[in-house]
Amino acid sequence: VFTLWFLGLFFALPSPLNTATILPGWSGLLLGTTCLLQFAVSLVIDSRYETSLGRTYYWIVWYPMIYWVIQVVTSVTALPRAIFRRRGKRATWTSPDRGVRGADSG
Repeated sequence: VFTLWFLGLFFALPSPLNTATILPGWSGLLLGTTCLLQFAVSLVIDSRYETSLGRTYYWIVWYPMIYWVIQVVTSVTALPRAIFRRRGKRATWTSPDRGVRGADSG
């Protein structure tokens, strides 16, 4: 939304892409308030076991954004590698040796 709004300041964008403001509308405000309310309820419930969780309230909001950014970066880097890999080469996982031996191997 921010990118479309910024581009709209300098270029005439088609009507479906035109963003008049970056401020959230009623639905965005309702969604944000619901999210913060859920975070507050979870902090109240967990405060019984963790006494200093109130200090983390600000950082809780950033968790979904960081999660989504990691997910996008992973998808953008992994998809081309999966699509354009060499033909005939199968994708297999080779587990690293951790020095653990089974009961059969002596």
